[in-house]
Amino acid sequence: MKDFQEKRAKVTDEDVKKFMEIRKIDPFPKAWKDEMDRRAAKKAEEEAAKKKAKEEAKAKAKVEEAANKEKKKAEKEAKKKAARDFAIKKKQEEEAKKAKE
Repeated sequence: MKDFQEKRAKVTDEDVKKFMEIRKIDPFPKAWKDEMDRRAAKKAEEEAAKKKAKEEAKAKAKVEEAANKEKKKAEKEAKKKAARDFAIKKKQEEEAKKAKE
């Protein structure tokens, strides 16, 4: 008890003030902080991967859309050509009929 009384007598007002002052206290032990940092990095990495996959999907969709447009354009041209060819053939048949008469 005497030891405690001696130590208590040595404590000054400045010591009390310093002890009671507002200071930053890290609420997490270092191991927890490391784990939280690791999880945050993993989450950021996953979000970046999702964003990259989303961008790749958009790019792929654009390529497919362009290919579909080209395909439709080619089909439209083929239909026009078939219609022209049919009209020419019909005209030739009519001219051949007139020539026979």
